[in-house]
Amino acid sequence: MFLVPDLYPPNKVLAHTTYNELKNGLVKRFSDDIQKKDCDQRLIEHFRVHCFKYDLEVLILASEDVLLKRLNQDKFSLSWTIPVEDQDHNKPPKRIVEKLFSSVGKKYKDTIDVPWILERCDYKELMTKCNQNFKSFIEDLLNITA
Repeated sequence: MFLVPDLYPPNKVLAHTTYNELKNGLVKRFSDDIQKKDCDQRLIEHFRVHCFKYDLEVLILASEDVLLKRLNQDKFSLSWTIPVEDQDHNKPPKRIVEKLFSSVGKKYKDTIDVPWILERCDYKELMTKCNQNFKSFIEDLLNITA
């Protein structure tokens, strides 16, 4: 079972400031719940918590070549933090992507643009560029399919 909660903003039910605090809190809560319900404790072995710091736009920024192709551009009109998972929370990837599209006279449509870009990306390259959170998520997915 995979649980992929938002890391930000921190919620009040399970106070946290880091991924590890959130993960440990959720694992403990799940473990406590299966114990209270007298479930098989081996269930905890199948419980995986992953958090993305941002929405899928972090992967879009990591997909530079494909993003340039989508924008029909040779270079970007603005820059962002590398690695992309280290963006300033006051300037999240979604806002950067929106500005990139706007700078070329296009409106960013996440339901159309995200799939278009991601289906043309190499997930291994994204794992390298987003190795803080996305990489471990993909590794766990690959491990359950092996």
